[in-house]
Amino acid sequence: MPAPNDPWPEYADLVAQAEKVFRRVSQEYPAQVRCRLGCDECCQAPFRLSLIEAAALKAALLSLDRNSRRQILRRAEKGLPAARALFAGLPDDPQAAALALARARLRCPLLTGSGCAVYPARPITCRLYGLPTQSAGQSHTCPRSGFEPGREYPTVNLDLIARRLADISGRLAALAGLDPGGLAEQCVAEALLRDYPAGLLPGP
Repeated sequence: MPAPNDPWPEYADLVAQAEKVFRRVSQEYPAQVRCRLGCDECCQAPFRLSLIEAAALKAALLSLDRNSRRQILRRAEKGLPAARALFAGLPDDPQAAALALARARLRCPLLTGSGCAVYPARPITCRLYGLPTQSAGQSHTCPRSGFEPGREYPTVNLDLIARRLADISGRLAALAGLDPGGLAEQCVAEALLRDYPAGLLPGP
């Protein structure tokens, strides 16, 4: 039984909802949703992580064998300066920032020759990438998809999901006795390289 106010079951439910949405849209628009094994377009798209997603990624990393972990951490260290420069240079305007991120390219350190090293624990942004989405007033569609500009399609509001993740992350930080603002993550590389306090990572 999960502890009262345990945020992890709610996060798992949110992940399951994202998976359900992706399956539904994929079934309705099979010619437009072109996510296939071997496609890594979403693995080049930088985005911010919520605290609970960062903790989930770190836990997944720690479950890998030592050699895999070392290779991933080396890639994270190598790519961290570029990631920090990208996020530090984003415009203050949310719409302009969303547009800048949509145009940027930044290889995820978790990407290997056979795909994502922690695929089952991938963040929600990764799970929804092949669908039309909207954030900060900016629409985004994977450039490899078949969704046509100017036509109406089911669109996922990432801002709503981000607010839900922020709430769940706040409760996670509170349970661990931490200030959620002080542990906010900006990129995957930072999430993987950070040493997390006891009580923040999910249990076995």
